[in-house]
Amino acid sequence: MRILVAEDEKHLNRMRKRYHQKRDAVIACIRGGPLAERARITEEDAGLHFLMTLDTTLPDAVPAPGSRSPPAFFAGRCGSVRHA
Repeated sequence: MRILVAEDEKHLNRMRKRYHQKRDAVIACIRGGPLAERARITEEDAGLHFLMTLDTTLPDAVPAPGSRSPPAFFAGRCGSVRHA
């Protein structure tokens, strides 16, 4: 078993901060986008994840026979989110 050294801890802290910022950017994008009025975000301070509930009258998406994924109801882009 390897013991974490100071450099490892610094790296983990940098990565934790980076992914926290990415998560915050995604949440800001949702809140500022077309889903803002229908999206409810909870547990946003629970680590690197969050839960989003959408208020909709649509049924849950069911994949078409032979399809590998459900249909996409929203395809948008937020200018504040960068892919690194």
